[in-house]
Amino acid sequence: MRRPCPDIVFGEQTMVATSQEDLLSNKNNKSHLIAVLKLRLVEAGVRVVQDKDDADSYQGNPAILVGTDTDLLVMLIYRIRPNGSVKMLHPSTNNTSAKLYDIAAIQKDIGDMRSAILFAHAVTGGDKISAVYGKGKIKAYKLLRKNVSLRSEVVNFLNSPASHPEEVANTGERFVRALYPGGDKVDDIVDLRLHLYNRAVDRQALAASFKLSVLPPTKAALYQHSLRTSLHVYPTAYGCMKRRRDELLPTDWGWHFSNSQDTLMPVLTSLPPAPSFLMRIISCKCKRDCNAPCSCRKAGERCSDMC
Repeated sequence: MRRPCPDIVFGEQTMVATSQEDLLSNKNNKSHLIAVLKLRLVEAGVRVVQDKDDADSYQGNPAILVGTDTDLLVMLIYRIRPNGSVKMLHPSTNNTSAKLYDIAAIQKDIGDMRSAILFAHAVTGGDKISAVYGKGKIKAYKLLRKNVSLRSEVVNFLNSPASHPEEVANTGERFVRALYPGGDKVDDIVDLRLHLYNRAVDRQALAASFKLSVLPPTKAALYQHSLRTSLHVYPTAYGCMKRRRDELLPTDWGWHFSNSQDTLMPVLTSLPPAPSFLMRIISCKCKRDCNAPCSCRKAGERCSDMC
């Protein structure tokens, strides 16, 4: 996760050097931008009513929300009451024309998947969440649409904001297992990794290298990913109704604070990448001092005495 953008003092004519994404990642910058826009509109004779909540929780009169973020569209589909009169306008770009999304029409079209779309979108990765390699949002959506039992478990997960981390991890693991072939035939992600590894090795040449990315995440890494997913979806699902944002401490849900970078960083895993007896015999092929990005450093490890 990159370093957060600092507070920036700007006005209508200010040329801001940072990107829009970085600027708006700071809530103070976002609030200031809204204030500047509101003042400008009022001066132009436009009546402005600022909602106290985020755009994704808007439940008021007919409105068109302008945005480019898929996260906003997904949150509107999940949060807006059915048969509402809210639409989302995606402005035109150099490569695409403007598109207007009718939230009520989309909700009607996807039916029961509305209750699970937030989870499908979050668990497959986003700006603040890790992702499962090679398993995108379309695959997750199709899986939940087809697997009614799994979708019911996911909906219960969203309806239980007080879920214990172990319950969250179990739901996340069952879902990820189902994304892989044979995942419905095992009860543990460890067994699935072994099954897929053996199958992949049997199908490749003896001298071929093996790509670890074809395997599901390790149990420890998936545990942390599931916690970050829950931290992302609970405030969106409930807003201020049942569980306030300040009650969900990121450090309890898959994040740790990095003093060196002065920001929150994801907890990748609670286990070493391999057993200690294997780590002691791993070495790079550097012929001189290991100053270059050798294989040890690329793996996030220090060079050993064998290097």
